[in-house]
Amino acid sequence: MKYLEFALNVKEKNKDLEIFGGVHIDEIKKTEKQLMIKFPNEYVSFLRQCGTCGYADTFISGLFLKWDNMESRGSILADTIFARKHHNLDKKYAVLEYAEDDNYYLLEVSSDIRQTKGKVFSVDIDFKSQLKAPNLVFESFEEYFKFFIDSE
Repeated sequence: MKYLEFALNVKEKNKDLEIFGGVHIDEIKKTEKQLMIKFPNEYVSFLRQCGTCGYADTFISGLFLKWDNMESRGSILADTIFARKHHNLDKKYAVLEYAEDDNYYLLEVSSDIRQTKGKVFSVDIDFKSQLKAPNLVFESFEEYFKFFIDSE
């Protein structure tokens, strides 16, 4: 999919959409190594074209071209490390979106095989800060991306 083209078309109608710029494949591989996962091909395409994007305080977690991805909220690296540490997130998921203290959208990932598509799940965080069972909400990252970008 042409993620950047799609996002730029949406931005023409909604100036609030922020697109942070694609990242180099080396940054993606470095992040995969740190998380010990392989992102699906469609998500790698999004990272290469857009890096991350979103509205105000709600982003599709990605990678930033100019900010520290270990520290920056909205970075799939920082958000996934946080979720693993504080909520025992299973390593077969990476955080796509974090709704303050009560919900994650998760990308299904693999530890060793780069899948073509990545399913997206929603998972609630209970009052004990534990994750409930994930629910499949999108069959692919592309579906999630289109819904997220067009829904604001």
